[in-house]
Amino acid sequence: MDVRTIRIIKASSLDRDGLLTGRIRELEAAGFKVIFEDLAPNKDWTWTAGSVGARSAALNQAFLEEESDAVMWARGGYGASDLLDLVPWDQVAKAKIKPIIGFSDVCAVQSALYAITGRQSVHAPMPATTTWKKSGDSDVNELFTLLRGQKNSGSLTATPVGASTAKAEGFLFGGCLSVLTSLIGTRYLPKTLAGHILYFEDIGENPGRIIRMLNQWQQAGLFKGVKGLLLGAFTDLGGDLPDSAPVLLNEVFERYRLPTFASNDFGHIAPNFPIVLGSQGIIRNGKLTWTTGSLVT
Repeated sequence: MDVRTIRIIKASSLDRDGLLTGRIRELEAAGFKVIFEDLAPNKDWTWTAGSVGARSAALNQAFLEEESDAVMWARGGYGASDLLDLVPWDQVAKAKIKPIIGFSDVCAVQSALYAITGRQSVHAPMPATTTWKKSGDSDVNELFTLLRGQKNSGSLTATPVGASTAKAEGFLFGGCLSVLTSLIGTRYLPKTLAGHILYFEDIGENPGRIIRMLNQWQQAGLFKGVKGLLLGAFTDLGGDLPDSAPVLLNEVFERYRLPTFASNDFGHIAPNFPIVLGSQGIIRNGKLTWTTGSLVT
């Protein structure tokens, strides 16, 4: 990647904590040119940063303009799926190639971009979130290094769960489990994920709901040909359960019998290290290594 100019958009929820202005200064201090135009809030619908029309216009401008090299979501929350039917995907497929940066709600658009055009995105920290540099700056610095083109690879922990095989290899696809599950049956999720390693994370979903969502993936045939599951942070599981409780991880492996791995390096947490959706990855020796080019050997 060679990202010099970043377009930041508020296409999901409001920046309720007023964090974005200071974070834009951080991005500029790191050497990036930042383009940002705020939206008028929708007084009748406070779950998003603006009306559907205003957020759609912001996204489509970001996709189609020449002056930006990447599209960075300010924060997640709700509302990204509102915009999917309003994107001129035929024009996007012919427009300048640029990654979408973010996680959580944004993965709906990242998935759609991949399903329709095959283009990559970056699951990574977002500036108007409380987890940005919450536990140091290692993940944000990793993102900056990737965007500048100083490297085209990354790595995360990937510990085998249960009796899983210690190795898996394939293209990477994933994000927030609940958001991606809502896309099943639409054109915005790939029809097949054969040959992929799926990475999932989420927040505020109890183990029963997580299994119910994974059942839908299995029953829709989306686990057919999948090379492995990488489970990131599942936080706020409810009750007295710790984040990413072993009982949940083991249940996932026992039910679906896919090579299953656990990582504490990504999710609604800090640090939240970058993963390039659509990159090629290999899991071995307790680590996922991904590269945007050829497979790491």
